Amino acid sequence: MTQLIERHRRQSENSNKLGQPSIQLQENDSYGVLSKMIMDRTRELRQLKGEELQGLDMDELIKLEKKVQGVLNHVVETKNDKYFKEINLLMKKESKLMEENAKLKQQAEKSEGTVNGIEQSNQSERITNSHGSDTALRLSFPFPI
Repeated sequence: MTQLIERHRRQSENSNKLGQPSIQLQENDSYGVLSKMIMDRTRELRQLKGEELQGLDMDELIKLEKKVQGVLNHVVETKNDKYFKEINLLMKKESKLMEENAKLKQQAEKSEGTVNGIEQSNQSERITNSHGSDTALRLSFPFPI
């Protein structure tokens, strides 16, 4: 029985030792794949910037041109959207300011009408009250009228 247990223990130790290199191989393979992907993306990015174009044939250059045009169209659309949003925002702001201006004009006209009405009533009161009393003091004006 002890021999059986000892063989089982040795076998599991050996299988552990054999499994480790396979894990390392898998990690090395993933590292290689990821490294190649990074290099490809870096090269593609440089080509989009207009660098490292010497090794490309005509078909690759045409594909690259189409990519660049697509990206440029996207940038132009985004820029135009922002302009339209800004224009709409400014138009709404203009509308609110125009409304506020109209309200302020109405208030100013009402205030002028009230002031003119007070002046007219003061003049008529002075005319009717001509027996010598001081209208300016009665209305609390700081100076005589």
